[in-house]
Amino acid sequence: MGQMDLEFHDVSGSRWTFEDDPVREWTRKWCEGRVLNACAGRTRLGYNGEVVRNDIDEDADADTHLDVHDLPDEFGADAFDTIVFDPPWSGFQSGDKYGGGDVNWTADIKEGFDQLLRAHGRVIQIGYCASAMPSRLGYERIAVATFAPYGRRKSFVGSVVEKHAQLSDF
Repeated sequence: MGQMDLEFHDVSGSRWTFEDDPVREWTRKWCEGRVLNACAGRTRLGYNGEVVRNDIDEDADADTHLDVHDLPDEFGADAFDTIVFDPPWSGFQSGDKYGGGDVNWTADIKEGFDQLLRAHGRVIQIGYCASAMPSRLGYERIAVATFAPYGRRKSFVGSVVEKHAQLSDF
């Protein structure tokens, strides 16, 4: 296990995650190759490479409008080098920013990401925890950043994990 990169950033607490320069720049720093922005929302990463944008909102500027559970069926195995996962972090945030809807994260989503991700790929997750992908699937956490907004908004976390081995490789 290598040294983990730890960072702390003051941010303005913008309405959309990637409107905050430090969040966007930190996320871009960890992107490699072909990127899937699984819950793209209304702001762009500005990554200098191919980014496939997905958002379940039909009005969002995205390449696909799928539930994240359906992404593996759409793109197939080993389709991406990096997956950015920035879903609504809570029921409150979902209502505040997206007009409602349930935040339904399941183990199936993470197993689907594992299928979509090429060997040595990365998952970058933004939210209220640094869980990202489970180590039982062969992932190692390589970076964590805390983002502290001004005012009443809560701090949030960015986590980067890298795919090192498949279970069958052990």
